[in-house]
Amino acid sequence: MYHALVDRGVERNLLPAALVERARALSRVELVREIDVPLLLVRLDEPDGELAQGLSGMTSGGGARVEPGMGFHTASTDRQARRPTTIPPPASFAPEQILVRVIRSPHYVVPLGKRAGAQRVFSERVTVGRARNSDVVLRHESVSKFHAWFARDETDAYFVVDASSRNGTWRNGVAIAGGDPSRLNIGDLLRFGSVEATYCDAATLHAALHT
Repeated sequence: MYHALVDRGVERNLLPAALVERARALSRVELVREIDVPLLLVRLDEPDGELAQGLSGMTSGGGARVEPGMGFHTASTDRQARRPTTIPPPASFAPEQILVRVIRSPHYVVPLGKRAGAQRVFSERVTVGRARNSDVVLRHESVSKFHAWFARDETDAYFVVDASSRNGTWRNGVAIAGGDPSRLNIGDLLRFGSVEATYCDAATLHAALHT
C-alpha cells in the first residue's frame, strides 16, 4: 500500500515523465553514465504553469558538462580574491527525502549542463535566469533575466553563484552574496527569487525512485 501511494505521488508530481521513466528503467550505473551532470529539482506551483512550461521547453538530455572555473570575466581583484563560502547542508539528508518533497509538491528535474542554444559564450557557467537563452530557464517574475550560475572546479565540486540578482539567491535559508561562489552538497535547498529547488544528482534520484 505504501509503495503504491509513493508511486502514484511520484507519477503525478515528478516531471518530465520521460526522464523519470528512464531513471526507473536503468540501473544506477547506467543512469549515472547517461546523466553525468548534477540535477536541479525545481518546485512548481502548478504542474502546467508558466514555470513548468519554460522548463519543458528545454532539451531533455543531460547537456554538456561545463568547463572548470568560477566563471568570472572581470579584472576586479576583489572578485578574483574571493573564496567559496561554506553553508552546512541539511542534517542527515537521505534519498527518501526527495520522495517527501516530491509528494508534497510537483517538481521538475533539470540536468545542470550546457544546453544547445543557450549562452554559449559562458562555457564555464550553467546560467540560471528568466531569459530564454539561459541554460536553466525559470519563467517567474521574481527571477532576474540573468539571476545566477552554477560552476565546477578541477576537483569536480559544484558551486552556485548569485549574479547580483534583484531578489537574491539563497542556500539552506542563507542569502548568498552577489559574486561569491557557494559550494554545494547533495540535498541543498536553493531559492532563486521565490523559486525553490533541490540540488541533487543522478545516483540520489535513482536511489529515491527505487526505495
